[in-house]
Amino acid sequence: HLFERFYRGTVAKQQAQGNGLGLSIVKRIVELHGFRISAGRRTEGGLRVSLLIPEGSWAPA
Repeated sequence: HLFERFYRGTVAKQQAQGNGLGLSIVKRIVELHGFRISAGRRTEGGLRVSLLIPEGSWAPA
């Protein structure tokens, strides 16, 4: 649910301001460029966000 519009986790609802649009916007931009993004828990704690850029689809300027 992390990348869904207006989704806010339990802690975010209690502690942070905002309305849950930021990561849904990021996901849409990533997809428009033909990339993929995913998120998951790290075994050490915290969040891992991965961005998959297909080989040959992007070259730095």
